[in-house]
Amino acid sequence: MSLFAFASAKGSPGVTTTVVTVAATWPAGRRVLIAELDVAGGDLAARLDLEPDPGLVTFAASSHDRPVVSAHAQQLGDDVYVLVAPVRGQQVRSCVRALGKVAEWLAVAEGDVLVDCGRAEPGTPVFELADTAACVVLVCGSRPEDVGHALGTVADLRDAGANLGLIVVGDRDRRPARGDEVAEVVGLPLLGELPHDRRAAALVNEGWRRTRALQRSRLLRSAAAVAVRLNALTDVEPLMASHTELAMAEEHLR
Repeated sequence: MSLFAFASAKGSPGVTTTVVTVAATWPAGRRVLIAELDVAGGDLAARLDLEPDPGLVTFAASSHDRPVVSAHAQQLGDDVYVLVAPVRGQQVRSCVRALGKVAEWLAVAEGDVLVDCGRAEPGTPVFELADTAACVVLVCGSRPEDVGHALGTVADLRDAGANLGLIVVGDRDRRPARGDEVAEVVGLPLLGELPHDRRAAALVNEGWRRTRALQRSRLLRSAAAVAVRLNALTDVEPLMASHTELAMAEEHLR
């Protein structure tokens, strides 16, 4: 099992959509769980037309019985599951407190785990997972203000012991994401660039239907590259030293 925590510095660069899209392109035959732990509140039950339970609330309620997180996850597709969070942030925070150490109960989940941590702020789950996750993936926009906010977050996560990688999301004006430039400024290895593609993102978020249009989209192709890179990096430390692994992995996408 490999654990990846996704978070952003500020604003709404699309952490949840990024996590869902990467999960949709996870290597076939490998079980993957999306764990929604954004303390601002969950979105996935509504977005994916799922029931609110089972999910984080039922998992926290049965924590005294030492439950397995997978037993409270809902299936999205072949080998893809999600632990949905309640929409109210206070409920999410209460559940996280009730469950105790996040890293410990995620460690016994079946398969790989992608954690949607939302905004990275002190005291949020991403900081608890910082030194245990195979990679903390910072999702960042390409505007100057996005990069400025990311710099402080990178410093805080490094102090927490995180092995960091970067995904750069294009802006609404459809300008190029300029991932290489952003990565150079913030000092992180670039895992990939995701275009701002509202149509493809809507298809991902509408019931997990893999339509032909979605398969042809730049968004899904870009997310697939990220998924391959993350899987290639799980046994390589530190992340900065993984260029050969990335090049080999990308050959499978051509």
